[in-house]
Amino acid sequence: MAKIKVNEINYYYEESGSGKEPLLLIAGLGCDISLWTAVLDKFSQNFKVIMFDNRDVGRTDYLTTDYSIEDMADDTVRLIRKLGYAKVSILGHSMGGAIAQMIAYRFPEVVDKLIISNSLVKLTTVSQVALDFAGKMRQFTTDIALPVQAIAPWIYSDDYLHFDNSLEQLSELMRKYPFPQRSDGYLRQLNALNKFDSSGFLHQIRHLSLIIAGSHDILTPLCQSQTMADHIPNSQLVVLPGSHMPLIEIPPLFTKTVVNFLQ
Repeated sequence: MAKIKVNEINYYYEESGSGKEPLLLIAGLGCDISLWTAVLDKFSQNFKVIMFDNRDVGRTDYLTTDYSIEDMADDTVRLIRKLGYAKVSILGHSMGGAIAQMIAYRFPEVVDKLIISNSLVKLTTVSQVALDFAGKMRQFTTDIALPVQAIAPWIYSDDYLHFDNSLEQLSELMRKYPFPQRSDGYLRQLNALNKFDSSGFLHQIRHLSLIIAGSHDILTPLCQSQTMADHIPNSQLVVLPGSHMPLIEIPPLFTKTVVNFLQ
């Protein structure tokens, strides 16, 4: 557990695992490294895992000005290089998948293999509305669980939410979590994501790529992943059962899919 200064921002990061091949994990909107809890052990058995908190979340510095996905990608590459890695495989989830696309496009020499999970080419209008509403709730309540409950139907499957009071358990975890994201940080990340559009450069991504989609993902629907698969030349699409969070809902299947691809 450590921090490293990149572009005048103190980034929190962790490294784990004894594998020789480095795997960089990039979390999505509003998420820090705790997103990877259910899959970290399996990944660490096979790879040298690097994960970090993006700008404006977790234990990384909060900013005061807006930025873009390009800025987040640039800093991620600086972090990779400062940690001493010449090339890494990258797994990005949701917004992290947008950052991963941008890295593969702008810095192809840094990327070995590319995994884009439940991500997007461009945020749909209905998803923008849902994420914006969750952001407004963060501004008007001190109970972090309420915005989580508002966005939950967009990111979790019906089966998952129905099982064993999952939503109540998630809400309680959020209330107890020591590093909740501030509302201003969420809105700056969302603003960056709103401006993202990879449709113009997908065809220039040449890495061996795995695109993971959820069969019933509402937030980043299957058609977005299909567009990526259609335009990234050396890619394959795998559709997993469920919604936007397979790494939480079905971690064994998610990790098996990733490990099989990378090995």
